[in-house]
Amino acid sequence: MKYLALLIAIIATSISAYSGPKPAHYNNWIFGKNAGITFTTNDGNPEPLELMDDYSFYEGTPSISDDNGGLLYYLYLSSNSNIKRLINSGQDTILNSLSIESGLGPINPGLFIQDFTNPNVYYLITTPDLQPNKTNGGIYYNIIDRTKNDGKGEVILKNKNLYQNATEKMTAVVNGVDKICWVITHENGNNAFKIIRIDENGLDENIITQKIGAEHIIRANAGFTGRLSLSPSGTTLASTLPTTNSATDPLYNGDLELFDFDPKTGLLSNPRSLKLEENIVSTVFSPNGKLLYVKGQNRIYQYDLTLCDVDEMIENRYIIETKSSVNYNVIERGPNGIIYCGRYLNNYLDAILNPDIIGEGCNYTEDVIDIGGEFIWGLPTVINSYFTGEYDDYCFVHEEEEEERTYKVSAPTHACLGDEVVVMIKSNYDEDFEVIILKYEDYVINAGPFESNDSVATCSFLFERSNSIFRSYKLFAEIKTASNKRDTLEVLIKSENCCSTSLNNNYFNSYNVSNECYPVGYNTDMFFSADRNSPCEIRFKNYGELKSTTDANINADFFVKKPLFGRMLVGDPLPNVEQRAYYQSTATKIGTRYRFMASVCNVEKIPRFCQGPPDCKRSLNMWLGIKNRNQELSLGRIDDIKYDDDWVMLTGEFVAQDNYTELSVWVLGTSEFGNSSYGFGIDFVDLELVEISDLIVSADTTICIDDEYTPSNEFSGSMVKVEWTPTDGVSDPNILNPTFSPEVPTNYTITLNDELGCEYIDSIFVDVDSCLVKCVPCVSYELTDMIVQLGDEYCINGEFIPTCPDSSRKGDLSLFFEYNPNLMHFKSSSANASKLQVDNKNILKLEYSPNDYILDEPNSFQLCFTALLGGDSLTKLTVYEDINTIEEVCVTQKDSTQIKYEACILPYRNVKFISETSFDIEKNDNELSVLLSTEEEGTFRFVLIDINGSIVRDYSLTNNGNKYSNEVVVSWLLEDLAAGVYFVRMQAPGGAISSIKLVKP
Repeated sequence: MKYLALLIAIIATSISAYSGPKPAHYNNWIFGKNAGITFTTNDGNPEPLELMDDYSFYEGTPSISDDNGGLLYYLYLSSNSNIKRLINSGQDTILNSLSIESGLGPINPGLFIQDFTNPNVYYLITTPDLQPNKTNGGIYYNIIDRTKNDGKGEVILKNKNLYQNATEKMTAVVNGVDKICWVITHENGNNAFKIIRIDENGLDENIITQKIGAEHIIRANAGFTGRLSLSPSGTTLASTLPTTNSATDPLYNGDLELFDFDPKTGLLSNPRSLKLEENIVSTVFSPNGKLLYVKGQNRIYQYDLTLCDVDEMIENRYIIETKSSVNYNVIERGPNGIIYCGRYLNNYLDAILNPDIIGEGCNYTEDVIDIGGEFIWGLPTVINSYFTGEYDDYCFVHEEEEEERTYKVSAPTHACLGDEVVVMIKSNYDEDFEVIILKYEDYVINAGPFESNDSVATCSFLFERSNSIFRSYKLFAEIKTASNKRDTLEVLIKSENCCSTSLNNNYFNSYNVSNECYPVGYNTDMFFSADRNSPCEIRFKNYGELKSTTDANINADFFVKKPLFGRMLVGDPLPNVEQRAYYQSTATKIGTRYRFMASVCNVEKIPRFCQGPPDCKRSLNMWLGIKNRNQELSLGRIDDIKYDDDWVMLTGEFVAQDNYTELSVWVLGTSEFGNSSYGFGIDFVDLELVEISDLIVSADTTICIDDEYTPSNEFSGSMVKVEWTPTDGVSDPNILNPTFSPEVPTNYTITLNDELGCEYIDSIFVDVDSCLVKCVPCVSYELTDMIVQLGDEYCINGEFIPTCPDSSRKGDLSLFFEYNPNLMHFKSSSANASKLQVDNKNILKLEYSPNDYILDEPNSFQLCFTALLGGDSLTKLTVYEDINTIEEVCVTQKDSTQIKYEACILPYRNVKFISETSFDIEKNDNELSVLLSTEEEGTFRFVLIDINGSIVRDYSLTNNGNKYSNEVVVSWLLEDLAAGVYFVRMQAPGGAISSIKLVKP
């Protein structure tokens, strides 16, 4: 029975969000005799790595760098000693690292891996020396703590053996989804892979043993040498078997095996041989994982893995002829995506500059980078495989086309919430069949049944939102033919929020390239690399290249434009060839109108030289396109874009006919003689809904206490969830139009989600009023004019008649008396009084409780002062509703009552100044001084309190007639006080209290 399955799309997860192995940890390669390169450079291209000490390795040596690519530690072997030790970048030996158990010349001497929970802890896993026909020491591991030995590092676990009798083979992949690092090794003399797991719990010594594939048998001096290599996603493994049987055949007859590897389980499957009868040692994958490179003695083989059939891959392989070199040497992919290889005793590395290109275009070039020393046999083992949830799936289509696959399933990989999804099954059998739904997950509603018509079975179902979580939907069914042949079917579709803009990287800011150097979230048909903030190449070397940058001027003087938003894509197109510079698939809702747009420009201000007419008859054309199963349209287009046009907006609308639509920005640079065309820029791309639901919320309102209010809110879409906050005074917080009955003024916020997953937020403010005339006293004054001499005490007598329409609402009453303290020194009053300052006005507040006054009858009051200076002055007595209300409030009159106060009729003359009581503070170093100004007699109290109101300092002073003029009366040491906010408070003899804020750092 053949089981059908749809490819499951898994959300990519960045590995940069947690502690653990990262690409920059392997930015420094140390190998050969005093040789090394670093990829931690301004443009990501390698430069010679300068180390202070003398060293010599047949192969590469393991090293580890920090998150920014700065070298931390490496395994050191001097040119005149066989003793290995670990040293740091400052050439200090790591404590307890002498005699690390590692072979002198294995192809994979070891591999550093950072711990997942403690970024200061590293594992070093090492492989054995060559021991033909003998049992070797096997695989060991060590643990290094970076914080030990004064920050120089210490080996806290040394030479712990994991298993005996191992080959030299070792590789690793980081599973960023589940936070696991798998280290793959192999036993010697059999077909057992030994797979080591490192996760948040550390290194698991319970190693997975899996017997699969060919036996790694020692013959002569080969067999357990060689390399393992993983694809960039870590889901395809290549294993070299450089075997030789000198007794029967003097020629090398090695092999190369491919396996599928699951980074979630750590298991291998699907072994297949490339039948390469040559003693090859090393192999590496291209950055896109579709091509495999194998290093021979004087050639490099390139295999197209997308052909899937092994015989077809062998038949169509491309051979790169190289100079002959002993021991075949090692090839490795750098963090910039370029594949490097060396030749014995050469001072340079050769490189495959465009490894994603099939055939000659891969661009094998000799002597690309100076290594600062001599290459001998190999390069270090590094981790350059990172699993993000996506498997190498390029053979899936080919499997569907095989004769024994008798059905084809048509269904989207993604769809919008609330949308209808159609699943179609087409049979290649010339007989009737039926599809029976076995089960489906709870999140699928209205599924099936399948209806058959002309060898096609169709089923439709809806998506819903469950607990505000976006789900992946599974449907399981059985296919039964008329001849009783049976098959099973599994459909998996991921739901997406299709509200408003749904493109990723629409301003090219969410950009995160790894060592593979291709974009995240969008694709291109052009050769892609990143800007100088990544380890990828940024120079334009050939036509048909695309870069991501914040500045178009990247090593090309004729590209000089700036982006409108943060980052842009800059391209140098192939002449006279239509290309998709940008394309991305996104979920769309069927029958919904969308607007697709992109900001584009001509970035080439200075024309490049070309043969022919001065302008070479160049032009730059760009347009938008969409494509899905049911439609293919060209949207907005602009031809002959000139540099003077600056940024041009391309836009077009379409009605989606499928659940998933590919959006593309196309470019065509023409040139009459086939030379270079104009360069282009894409500043951003965007997608938005044209038809979107609208939430209309009623206006703010005011209600009386104990009344209710029901709004008339409207929503044009289909509601999935409604929530009002707060819920106090709301009849039902989960409906569109509840009844509000708050006791206090309240701002109610509505959060509404529709069937697309869109979120709408708005609010209504409901004010609450007593709906009664406020009981505010209307005050009339009866004051007696008087003449006082300087320094005399006098009293102003008056009366107020409070009236109130509703005597039951009689409450506290306050009179606010505005006065000039430079002319009048307040002494006493007939009611409880306090001094206030509001808007630079000096105010006396007289407070009356309901028992202190009588409604509708005269109530007397008295204010007593000391006359300070001669002259006339006006004071104003005003009744306020509260101290923060500016306008005067009175039941029967709106004007204010003014009081003319004549303090003295004599001319101005020199007088003794009587000051208001006040205090200030001074802070010097850790000491606080309190300064007092007063002529007031009696006891003063000064306290220092903290933010919680607790008294931490207390002092009292009795004044028997002395005059204080800004004099220090007490000093406090603050050295034992914690940092924070404090208040110094003074209580005067009359009871008045004033405070000053103090902050202790």
